[in-house]
Amino acid sequence: MKNKIKILLLGIFCVLLLTGCGGRAVNNSPENVAREMANRLSSGNYKNIADLLGEDFLSISEERFANFVNANNLNIRGNRTLKLIKDNNLDERIVRFEIDNNRILEITTREVNGKWFVDLSNFVHSNLTINVPTGSTVKVDGIDISDMRTETNRTENRRERASNNFDFTFDIGIDVYTIPTLFPGEYSLEVTHDKAVTFNGTIDSRISRNSSELGLSADRSSNAYTVSLSTSPQEREAIIAFYRQYYEELLETFNARGEFSALSSHLDTNNTTFTAIFSATMGRLNRGGPSNWSYVYSDMRLTNIEVDDSLGGVIYLGGNRYALFTTTNFTFVYSSLNSRFPHMNRAETRTASPRVFVEISKENGSYRIIGGNPIFQIN
Repeated sequence: MKNKIKILLLGIFCVLLLTGCGGRAVNNSPENVAREMANRLSSGNYKNIADLLGEDFLSISEERFANFVNANNLNIRGNRTLKLIKDNNLDERIVRFEIDNNRILEITTREVNGKWFVDLSNFVHSNLTINVPTGSTVKVDGIDISDMRTETNRTENRRERASNNFDFTFDIGIDVYTIPTLFPGEYSLEVTHDKAVTFNGTIDSRISRNSSELGLSADRSSNAYTVSLSTSPQEREAIIAFYRQYYEELLETFNARGEFSALSSHLDTNNTTFTAIFSATMGRLNRGGPSNWSYVYSDMRLTNIEVDDSLGGVIYLGGNRYALFTTTNFTFVYSSLNSRFPHMNRAETRTASPRVFVEISKENGSYRIIGGNPIFQIN
């Protein structure tokens, strides 16, 4: 019994597309286009293979096609026997050849506008999308794909999960690029923006997985890649310094007044989300106990700010907006006061380490907090 070699992936027949080579008409019948592909596989000649495949691939090299052949057990280089097997029971799109060692090479073809090609439709990624911050320049394998931008300045609500399972959500402005067809392989991805650090990563269109690269996530079920851009080191340090100053002033305000109020010099007056959450949170902490007990939080002092780089640290959101992810540590005095039995009063120093997401805008060189999502963890 002859062994069969089928051009397939995951049990699906693959069709290889040929338009012509060396001026010979090879795409005028299923047999001719299949024979040309069999000859190419036998000789290992993959020069101008993109033309032979008949797809408008973004980038395909001889090396990439050779890797594809080897990865899918299609390497018959050195084969000398190529005998057409006639079978009237076969679909005319399927062509079989007897090759060396009593094996059978089976190639499926397809017709496009009156011409026959080998069909790679079951191998390629169709309409792969790349989402980047608005205003970015995107290159795949060094090729600028600006002409593939299909949507610009779209507002997307993004959700990130911190290590303690606390979710941050924020809006980000994105541009969407769509690559019509992408041949299986690994491609370099470069995303640049004048307000962020250049991102360099890879797109792997061969397998289904989520990328572990910082700043790049991949949803293979929807053929979508999303890139987050980090700010420049100078911008990062300036934003952190601003946030530190803001937080110190916020704690000083609480120490002086016993409550948080909007810091108009730093907070967008149209959005008091950040201080409102602080006020509500601390209000709940200053809860009453039994009638003769009261609880007081005082003398708050910032100890240190830890930037959470697992979430990107300081990332660019598009326009003049940035996101800062931190764990912000401070100490405070926790007092338990008993109005009937003063000798039972207690005061102790405690710590708080809220995981904080802050959305910051920059206008005329000055930063302002326009939103945030802090949560307190009282130890």
